[in-house]
Amino acid sequence: MVAIFLLYSLYFLRTIIVYIILASVLSLIGRPIMNFLLKFRIGKFRIPVFLCGILTLFSFFLLIFLFIRTFLPLIIEEARLIASLDFFAIAESLSKPLEEVDKFLQQYQLNNDNKKVADHLREAVTGIVSVDNVSNIFSSAFGILGNTFTALFSIIFISFFFLTDEKLLYNFAKNLVPRAFANSFDHVVYTSRNLITRYFIGVLIQITLIATIITIAMFAFGIEYALIIGFFAGFINIIPYVGPLIGMAFGIFVGITTTIDFSQAVEASTIWTLILKIMAAFLLVQFLDNTFFQPYIFSSSIKAHPLEVFLVILVAATVAGIPGMIFSIPIYTVIRVVASELILEFEMFGARRS
Repeated sequence: MVAIFLLYSLYFLRTIIVYIILASVLSLIGRPIMNFLLKFRIGKFRIPVFLCGILTLFSFFLLIFLFIRTFLPLIIEEARLIASLDFFAIAESLSKPLEEVDKFLQQYQLNNDNKKVADHLREAVTGIVSVDNVSNIFSSAFGILGNTFTALFSIIFISFFFLTDEKLLYNFAKNLVPRAFANSFDHVVYTSRNLITRYFIGVLIQITLIATIITIAMFAFGIEYALIIGFFAGFINIIPYVGPLIGMAFGIFVGITTTIDFSQAVEASTIWTLILKIMAAFLLVQFLDNTFFQPYIFSSSIKAHPLEVFLVILVAATVAGIPGMIFSIPIYTVIRVVASELILEFEMFGARRS
């Protein structure tokens, strides 16, 4: 009965629990900055703890501001360029490639509804820009903005206290643990913190490597907004399995719309060559990521088998969608450490009884 009540409480308070987890991660990332500020002194003057917490959080806002300040003009320019495109000219330029695709599908009997690819694209675009969909998007956007403000305020507020009192969450949790398990609890906290810290450092390295390689490749292909594509590919790669596909689709779209002048006659081979180049760059990066980057991060940081990681992400995606995929590995890491400690405790308890 107690277990059912606890599970129901966890489900009912799941939003607050997510805020606490995110605040814990944020304070974990900001801990090096916090420690540096706490040690900094001029003569006998030391920065007060509460001010160190404010400055640490301010550093996150500063990074976000610099990121937006750097890339927002590029994004606005890209939006302006897309808005000025002549979609009729684009459709005319793509007519021949689409006809070749239709012939291929008919040849191998892959088109069951006998509709042309152009018709499918037209229906998709019409559905996206329909009045109902646009109104739904705006309604959802306003709802998301409200929820986002509440979430951000809550996470920042909690993070401030986690930063200013490093053992706040630790002391609260330890008071709930029986004294007989105090040493095991300390071991779980120490091990989990080290593994998760190494994991996030590895993810940061992974993002940097992917963003750098994609940016260099796009520059080599003569794509104007190579930096935007590279950074977007790096950050969206945080979403396992789905992120790389979104990044590649974004890269192809931006590459085509900014590199090819559709106001003039464009050969189909020119379009397909650019698409294949961009796809090749993303596939090469995914090969490097799956072969070298991810095994290093998952095997060295959280010490989990790739198949184990895949199943965990799959379950998390089923239960909680994309947010679950992003945070599944850190949460699973803590669960593995706790489970290992419990098994060890029960083995020791059984040995003492025998």
